[in-house]
Amino acid sequence: ICATPVLSQSAPLGLNFAEVELSYGTFSNSGGPIGRVTGDFRITDALGVQLDVGALSYNGGALGQIDGHFYLQPNSNIKYGLFLSLADVDGREATIGSAGIEMIAALSDRTQIEAKAEIGISSNVTTGIRRNTDFIAASASLSHEFSDTTTFYLETAATEFDEAHLRAVGYGVRLGVHYDLPGQPIRISAAVGYDKMSGRDSRPGEEMVQLGVSWRFGARGNGISQRGFRSSKPLDQLLRRGMF
Repeated sequence: ICATPVLSQSAPLGLNFAEVELSYGTFSNSGGPIGRVTGDFRITDALGVQLDVGALSYNGGALGQIDGHFYLQPNSNIKYGLFLSLADVDGREATIGSAGIEMIAALSDRTQIEAKAEIGISSNVTTGIRRNTDFIAASASLSHEFSDTTTFYLETAATEFDEAHLRAVGYGVRLGVHYDLPGQPIRISAAVGYDKMSGRDSRPGEEMVQLGVSWRFGARGNGISQRGFRSSKPLDQLLRRGMF
């Protein structure tokens, strides 16, 4: 288990690490590039802030997103806190906002879990009609470090919509692997997955494959203090299916 957070000697303004990630995902009927920039800042030894700026391309356009994570890390085995997320669809009136709680904890020196729960509201205009949609979402993941360079993870997520115009539960699962190039700040990732929507407005399941590469500055490793929280993506299935 990693020691208490150690800041990079050259990192300014309490920067713990910064990361740039580029990936490409293909689904059964859609696909596109994904970009994300993350900065993790330590205010004190136990208090930190993580900021994410991301962009997702899909068949109907592009989504820009900003996430703010405010967390406590009392020891090397756990960190937890609150997050806020705001996203906007390029070229039309469509926004998504949510807030929730999240946690990353070490089960052993090589195994970690992450959990997230949130509530939110989305608003979009379709054929001149504005529709507001409340949702609740939750996700969890389990990761295991098989070696100093290779980490496997299993991730599940679910989002519930209960409105007159949309009643469904979207859920999915992903299995992925991260490979860190020895002695380099570069990580290569690959994942496969499946998701589906059930309920009155159900949709058929879709398979996915995603490949990515990331570059990191600052603290490295697979410990709690070097691991960033995942970004919120509660409406991902609606966007890919043209339902939002």
